[in-house]
Amino acid sequence: MFSLATEAIGTVLVTVLGINAAFTANGGPTGIRFLEKAVSISFPLLVKVLVGGFAVGFLVAVLEISGLSKYQTEWATAIGIVAVQCVLFWRLVVHVRHTNA
Repeated sequence: MFSLATEAIGTVLVTVLGINAAFTANGGPTGIRFLEKAVSISFPLLVKVLVGGFAVGFLVAVLEISGLSKYQTEWATAIGIVAVQCVLFWRLVVHVRHTNA
């Protein structure tokens, strides 16, 4: 249960910080069309990151088969989910910044 709560807090924290970073990369309050950029960039980016997410899930499944306990598997899953979300927002910030160049 603790790993699930940590994952939820990590997900909320990464989402808030990621959206704030993307907003800042767009120019903050003086930036133009942030919502349009973020939404249009997010979908293809999500498809790409989803492939990485499947790789992380496959790795966790292999580790579980190799004998990890349920406790370790839950933590590996929680860390993997938050890591994939970090990558998603990192790439979103890079692409939003690139649209302003």
